[in-house]
Amino acid sequence: MMIWRKRKVDFAFDKNIIKLSIFYFYSDKKMRLFSKLIFSFLLSFISIGLASAQVSVPSQTFNLGTNVDGVWDQTAQTLTVQGNGKIDRNKWFHVKGTLGLEQTALNKIEFKSGVQFPDNASWFFWSVKTANILFPVGMDTTNLNNVYLMFAEAVSFD
Repeated sequence: MMIWRKRKVDFAFDKNIIKLSIFYFYSDKKMRLFSKLIFSFLLSFISIGLASAQVSVPSQTFNLGTNVDGVWDQTAQTLTVQGNGKIDRNKWFHVKGTLGLEQTALNKIEFKSGVQFPDNASWFFWSVKTANILFPVGMDTTNLNNVYLMFAEAVSFD
């Protein structure tokens, strides 16, 4: 006697949940093996699709404050923060949203010499997916007075 069984597997990715259901006969070993192969194929297909996600915003230069620019290179998937001044907190969060830094990992975010964080840098890198964030040696951070949860949920950066 063949009995249909349904097994649900839930995967969490960011804020979306992908649900896959696999049906198979418990009494048929070949069918179980076949189901596992299909499941593995689907899982690898989903993983490849998620890993290849890139920011589609065209290359451009963002004004990040007085004498500070964020140069976005779409081809290299890098953001270079350069200039000689302090980053404006509101402008940073605008660029962070425009590039989707909480959803997509860039290849690199690089801060050049002469750039300062805003006085209130709380939540600055919150939930940023990029693992490669470079700071210049001797970066001036003397102006910082609030770094509350500056790197919170930026698990790739750990």
